Amino acid sequence: MWTRKGHKVEVKDSRNVKIVIADTINQYINQQEVEIPKYLTAPPLRNNLFIGRKDKIKEVSDQLDKDNAVAIMNGWGGIGKTTLATEYYFLNIEKYDHLLWLRMIDSLPESLANPSLAKNLELELDPGNDLIDNARMVAQQLTNLKGNHLMVLDNANNIKDIHKHKDLLPQINWKVLLTTRGKLGGYTHINIDVLNQEHAQQLFYEYYLLQKDDDELNRLLVMIGRHTLTIELMAKIANNGELTIAQLSEVLKKEGLSSENLELDLSTDYDKEHDNLKEIFKAAFNYSAILDDETQASVFKHFILLPSIPVSLQDFLAWTGIEDNVKTKNALNQLVSMGWLKEELLIGEEELRVKRYFIHPLIAETARGTIEINEQEAVDFIDGIADKVNIAKYTNPLDAAEWLDFGRVLVEYYPDSEDSHISTLQNNLAQIYQDLGELQPAKELAEKALASVRKNFGEDHPSTAIRYSNLATIYQALGALQPAKELTEKALASDRKNFGEDHPHTAIRYSNLATIYQALGELQPAKELAEKALASDRKNFGEDHPITAIRYSNLAWIYKDLGELQPAKELAEKALVSAQKNFGEDHPQTTAVYNNLGMIYHALGELQPAKELAEKALASAQKNFGEDHPNTATSYANLATIYKDLGELQPAKELTEKAFIIAKKVWGEDHPNTVTIKSNLDSIG
Repeated sequence: MWTRKGHKVEVKDSRNVKIVIADTINQYINQQEVEIPKYLTAPPLRNNLFIGRKDKIKEVSDQLDKDNAVAIMNGWGGIGKTTLATEYYFLNIEKYDHLLWLRMIDSLPESLANPSLAKNLELELDPGNDLIDNARMVAQQLTNLKGNHLMVLDNANNIKDIHKHKDLLPQINWKVLLTTRGKLGGYTHINIDVLNQEHAQQLFYEYYLLQKDDDELNRLLVMIGRHTLTIELMAKIANNGELTIAQLSEVLKKEGLSSENLELDLSTDYDKEHDNLKEIFKAAFNYSAILDDETQASVFKHFILLPSIPVSLQDFLAWTGIEDNVKTKNALNQLVSMGWLKEELLIGEEELRVKRYFIHPLIAETARGTIEINEQEAVDFIDGIADKVNIAKYTNPLDAAEWLDFGRVLVEYYPDSEDSHISTLQNNLAQIYQDLGELQPAKELAEKALASVRKNFGEDHPSTAIRYSNLATIYQALGALQPAKELTEKALASDRKNFGEDHPHTAIRYSNLATIYQALGELQPAKELAEKALASDRKNFGEDHPITAIRYSNLAWIYKDLGELQPAKELAEKALVSAQKNFGEDHPQTTAVYNNLGMIYHALGELQPAKELAEKALASAQKNFGEDHPNTATSYANLATIYKDLGELQPAKELTEKAFIIAKKVWGEDHPNTVTIKSNLDSIG
């Protein structure tokens, strides 16, 4: 069974990692009468290898002592931001009434919509709700808590998502500490740099136990720099391989490294130093000979193909298909001992400690550029993720976005693959990106998926028709109507040949081609195709099926453009009843029907019901997609048109300006939708 939740495994302390658990946490775990627990989620256990940087702890404290403050720790990957945040957390436990630690994986909503967090807040997440709904419910409950509270949002590197969903951060009585590699506009940042010489030496000797040779270590530090992760990795490699510090330096030199070309200064040229760090990791990797052991190689290769998030042993085995045996566990422990994987211990609900494993992003990036992993070695994992990002599996297709980062890592690792398994993954990811309004990555992935399937199966295969059709819908969204039309006509010809006139696949092509003809202004053929699609789906699925509702809505919109407003209204009302019944009020498909029916009411002069539906459509689009999405731009523009005809020119102008800003961002200046919105804005004056 696939799950993102941590599981219980046996825990043994590594000889190189000394763990301390705050007495206050142990005392708290034994108290069961607290209604809302002080510790809303489990933090990483405090590691007593905290060396130096007391000045940074003071900077964080000073920043968070301000009212409702946000402190942002900014620095290079592997520089020690999480360790600093953990230290601040444990030093200030008594200062806060509630503490919340969130490791951001893909998005802030996903991090907040955490069943364990919800349970501690005495909330029950509704599985029927979408991710944003549940995250908003948790955020509101956090805001309602009285007192003085701390949220740590670790690994908040998706800056675009933080900006998009910053309204979900608790607003009252909360201090928020973020760790990130990026920069958030409008906030003061606390920059985390490399260790000083004394602290770099101290850290090395914590992991390297064989000798103490300050002169040789200083020479080594000139070569590898004082980057925290690099020091830890080198010390573990030398300790594990029983090398003297001088021998470690010689190993690195044999791999092509030297102090002249690799001396690091992370405060200057980030791109250059990033490349230098990768060279150091690559040299260490070559020396470690990880791939010599078959089981160890398999475990490490699969971690390379995972996002850099902590996973339990049970999840890792389920996702990858690797056997659960002593060899696998020994391989994991050896990789941790050598520094290539990290482990963390979390305080769990049912057991004191839960062990999880992860690969640091810098090490993962280096390994991905060094190790070749044949698609067949990871086929079970690739197929599993392709299934997870298949929007057809979800009531709300946006729910598939939870697995987007897993798929992204895989397609980036296999950028030029023509393997059919990768093609399926590319196709499924393209559809998620399209639903999220990210049309350029959607287009690139869909084009690759099509090229692969044409080569593997030929022009007339059903899978090729699907790829044609999916790419065509992306072209259409981008305003490239002629290539969209040509691809959809190819898909239709193939499906008619393979399945016949009345098959559901053929109906999809009829419907898609109808919307393209409509966009091209060819309304009569658009109407004929949309009527064919509706007749087929009513026959195959019945009147109340969700697919039939989509056909009603599409045909209604064509009737509107033809001026046949009464039948357009009747069809759109049927579509709305069906969408509300099958999807609920706030589903993206219902939003589309709100928009269509609202504009039909507008064309009929029924401005008040038109306004009510357009307002519902806008609220739903904002909730499902956020501000910077094509659907939100459309909803703003539609509502603005209605306000204008109601004589409410100021709100009409404000809404159109918002629509225009989004349109330029998501479509570009020359897209037909952007041009129309700009024309509407000019007409308001």
